[in-house]
Amino acid sequence: MEKVVHKFNSFAEQEKYEKEYWRKASASEKFETVEAIRALYIQTLYPNVTKIEKVVRKRKLGEE
Repeated sequence: MEKVVHKFNSFAEQEKYEKEYWRKASASEKFETVEAIRALYIQTLYPNVTKIEKVVRKRKLGEE
């Protein structure tokens, strides 16, 4: 993800730019951004977690 800085004269101008940017962004750019936000969110909430664990409990048919 490339970091870019823009200077705006108003919030309306900034919002217009963002809407246009995301409208033109490719699917891979959108996915990379969402993935980076997701990773940051998980790292913030669970700093000691390095991987996702999957826990499966086997049970017999009909067992609750």
